[in-house]
Amino acid sequence: MINLTDNFNLNKPAHLDGRVGPWESTGDAIIGVPFDKREIGLTIVVDNGSGAVEYWWKSGLADGDLELKSSGGGGSFNCSDLLTCTTFTDLQTEVAGKFDIPTGTTAQYLDGVGTPTDFPTAGQSGTLVREIRNETGATLTKGTAVYISGASGNKAVVSKAIATGDTTSAQTFGLIQADIPNNQNGFVVVAGDLAGLDTSAFTEGAQLYLSSTTAGALTMVKQYAPNHLVYIGIVTRVHANQGSMEVAIQNGYEMDELHNVSAQTPTNRDGLFWNSSSNLWESRAIAPADLPKSIRPSVRFLTPVLSGNQTTEQVLTTISIPANTLVVNDIIKIGVVWSFSSNAGTKTPRVRLGNNTITGNQVYSPASISASVNSVQMEVLAILTSSTNLKLFPSATSSGYGTGTGAVTNNTINLSNAIDFSINIQKTTGTDTASLEFAYIEILTS
Repeated sequence: MINLTDNFNLNKPAHLDGRVGPWESTGDAIIGVPFDKREIGLTIVVDNGSGAVEYWWKSGLADGDLELKSSGGGGSFNCSDLLTCTTFTDLQTEVAGKFDIPTGTTAQYLDGVGTPTDFPTAGQSGTLVREIRNETGATLTKGTAVYISGASGNKAVVSKAIATGDTTSAQTFGLIQADIPNNQNGFVVVAGDLAGLDTSAFTEGAQLYLSSTTAGALTMVKQYAPNHLVYIGIVTRVHANQGSMEVAIQNGYEMDELHNVSAQTPTNRDGLFWNSSSNLWESRAIAPADLPKSIRPSVRFLTPVLSGNQTTEQVLTTISIPANTLVVNDIIKIGVVWSFSSNAGTKTPRVRLGNNTITGNQVYSPASISASVNSVQMEVLAILTSSTNLKLFPSATSSGYGTGTGAVTNNTINLSNAIDFSINIQKTTGTDTASLEFAYIEILTS
């Protein structure tokens, strides 16, 4: 019962309904409220200076039917709403009539308009759920992992999630709370407790991930590239049909989705490098300055063959260092290995700095090799002493590396252009075949 305060004030001016009073006596009330103005349940107030007292026509309308009204009395009242109540008893009765007559059950509460409403179930009070729609063509069973694949009728449409691609995993939304037939609405658990599952395949406390082999399924096996990692939750009870888990979905990210990584269009062999100007990790091709000391990129060339009556100097191949590759103090090492079909005649192998032409370029070569030689190993070393100067040290013998006959020279270069080295041969005997077995270049960064 809702109780009002005991000092409810009745001593106020006459009520809007003139029949109520207050009257100085019951006689005044009988005269003031003629028969045709009376009605069963009409309450009047008499105040002779000693306090207000209520009287009413309880069961009849004659003068003698007016009787003292005891507190809490029953009957009908002229109190259609709280604003028209004139006495404590009327007001108390009106309040009791509106709120003290139970119409629901102990599992219900009155909502804002007085309608009995069921309390949330125990599962939902610890669970965040969202209403969704199933348009997959089949029933989505309880515990199935789903992702948002569309929308219909102001509801998200879901499909079974699988960790094989970004589209079917990055939008993983939740687990089906109860079986949802095709073309029906239902609920997914977005976060919190989900009970009544078969968790017998798992272990208590195990972390569960979105499967990359079965759509909608969960696994204890952590997923790695090329599959996508989506953390689903943790097993809280292992049971064949009363198992439970705590759902806390965390979708993984592609590297180019990280907030401090700019690598949206990488190409093969690109690296990821920190740029202090943009405060980002950025993808680009690896530059020599990125490599630690003694990293040796090597190139092996096909085997050109020079034969016949060609006794003039011939260019067999060119080794090219791309523009903007070298940095100061880099060391260049060029190796060349020749073989000859016979040891007759004289052979002069050369490495020239410059383009594919011969005349006018700096020559690095051993002395002319006479008869009785079937192979030559040749090496040229250079160091970039400044951004415009390349210092070369030729060395070769007929039997291996040794004292070079070419002079040590300083050569002006432009690092913004490619730097070429041509590999050449000259013979005095046309019937002797000279073969360039292989050539390579190594760049040692300091």
